Amino acid sequence: MISGDVSATLARLKEQPGRDITVGASGTLVRSLLRERLLDELQLLVHPVIAGTGARLFEGYGESLPLTLTHCHAHGNGIVTRSG
Repeated sequence: MISGDVSATLARLKEQPGRDITVGASGTLVRSLLRERLLDELQLLVHPVIAGTGARLFEGYGESLPLTLTHCHAHGNGIVTRSG
């Protein structure tokens, strides 16, 4: 568990040897890490279904980030996995 300055703690963790740090299902944290340039890879699962109003991952972000699509796979159930 991380408390206090999450960005500073993750920046320190990234400098240490070890495995990847994975963030799952937290749009707020992902937006924060994108702003701080702490994400090396962003993996998105795109579901081809619109339900309710939902939440936009990048809404109100401001500046654009250059992303490079490195992998894309369409699953049999219609979900598309994208990595970049």
